[in-house]
Amino acid sequence: MPRLHTCNASYRRALVQKIGGFDTRLITADDTDLSWRLQLQTGAALAYAPKAVVYHHHRTTQHGLAKQYRQYGFAEILLDTMYGQLPGYPRTRLWQVRRMLGQVWALPRYALLVAIWRLRSLAGRATAYQTENPRLCMLAETSNLRGKWDGLKATHFMTNASGVLSIDAGQLINRYFQSEKE
Repeated sequence: MPRLHTCNASYRRALVQKIGGFDTRLITADDTDLSWRLQLQTGAALAYAPKAVVYHHHRTTQHGLAKQYRQYGFAEILLDTMYGQLPGYPRTRLWQVRRMLGQVWALPRYALLVAIWRLRSLAGRATAYQTENPRLCMLAETSNLRGKWDGLKATHFMTNASGVLSIDAGQLINRYFQSEKE
């Protein structure tokens, strides 16, 4: 099902009010949930505006990137648990297991690419960006997997989202997304 991300979307106020706005129980992926509920509950269609210009600030630290991808993984499992019972919803538990195995399978490739690009950098044949890119991809992938594992545990392997949704947002953040650095 198509979705919008709030960092680059606009909504008709009346439609958002009609469905009750953002689900305040969600600390991440609330924009995806909003998009899906808009479509399911109002029949609204999402539209792409190719000439729109969006200015967005990205994470500036490795820690911020890792935390963001961990949240993405957690949210993916949570949303699949919340919406998985809908007819025709394409992402099942088996689908997630296969996806996670693919992510695990990619990690040695990233590790090899890190070594190759570092050697190229030492030989003066690679830019700093080329050298760091595979390492940052590996960081994002491992963080995403960690979030998915946290999500699987929190939803009892995608059988029940109510426990997670009943936790106070601050406690949920402290439980799953705080680190020793914060």
